[in-house]
Amino acid sequence: MSTWNEITDDQQLLEFAELTNHFHDSCIKELRYISGAYVDSDLWMHPLNDQRLLRMVIQCQSKEHPVIEMEFGGLKYLKLSPIGTDYTCEITDTTMFMENHCVYWCDSGGMTEKDLEDDSGTIICAEKLRWHLLDQSYLGDSVIY
Repeated sequence: MSTWNEITDDQQLLEFAELTNHFHDSCIKELRYISGAYVDSDLWMHPLNDQRLLRMVIQCQSKEHPVIEMEFGGLKYLKLSPIGTDYTCEITDTTMFMENHCVYWCDSGGMTEKDLEDDSGTIICAEKLRWHLLDQSYLGDSVIY
C-alpha cells in the first residue's frame, strides 16, 4: 500500500483529478462508513457520530493506476444512487471541487455545487479528502473491506 496523499487545496485536487483521468473508465468497487457511534458490552451507548469516515475503492481500466482508495473525513453527506442491472455503471467523468471548507466528489462530470441538488448520481461531501494507490492485487471481485 502506498502512503496517503492529503488534498488540502484546489491545486492538489486538480492534480489528483488529472492523475486519475477524472476516473474515466472506472467503477465504484466498495464503500465503508465508520460513524464513531457504538454500544459497548454493558449496553452503554456512545451516540456520537464523531468519526464520520467514508472509504471508497475505485477500480480503473488503467495500467498506471488500476485501484485507488479515497478516504473522506468529516463526512457531511453521501448520496448513493446505484444504477440497476439494466444499465452499466462505469464512470466516464467526475466532478471534484472544494467549496465552503468542504470537498465534493460526484460521479458525473461538469457539475457545480448548485447542480448537485438535481443530480441523480452518487455525491460525496466531506471536510477532508485523502487518497492512495492500491496495487493490482486489489483488482477483481473479492471483497476488500
